Amino acid sequence: MLLLQQIRAGFERNKGITSPSAQRELVNQAHKDLQVLEDDRLSRTLYINRLGMVSCLDWEVRRTEYNFSPESQVAVGILLFIGFSCVFVLCWKTTSIEQQRPDIAEMVNFMALRLEADSAEELTALRENQIRNMLESKKRQSELENRVLSTFYQAPKVDLPAPTLRGTSALAR
Repeated sequence: MLLLQQIRAGFERNKGITSPSAQRELVNQAHKDLQVLEDDRLSRTLYINRLGMVSCLDWEVRRTEYNFSPESQVAVGILLFIGFSCVFVLCWKTTSIEQQRPDIAEMVNFMALRLEADSAEELTALRENQIRNMLESKKRQSELENRVLSTFYQAPKVDLPAPTLRGTSALAR
């Protein structure tokens, strides 16, 4: 009913128009609006747009959709298939640089070694020293925790074994 009233109000509003082409356009628009109103399938998606004309949500959706013809759908499908196939082949054929060029990987490892030490023996000694220092600091930390806990009344007796080179996760147990 509101839409019919809107159409009538449009006729009333535009009755002063004297141009025959503008009148024909208004009549054609009114006929389209009446056809839309009579179509039961569109009855739930009708509304009055900001210009005061009857509009339909289905039209708005269709205007923003991409409609491909069947021939172009096949072409788009083929292009998508080729594109995803190329990506799949690239992923399948990719190998790591260590496998493909072991000489480059060895050179990079040697350069990384040279950043820390002058030889492999110095590097292993340096790493062992770092591990020893870490284990000693963990041991001092656990001893300090035990001393602090022992000062409390009815503190739990925490007797954690000291970490060693073989059992570095002794504190986690």
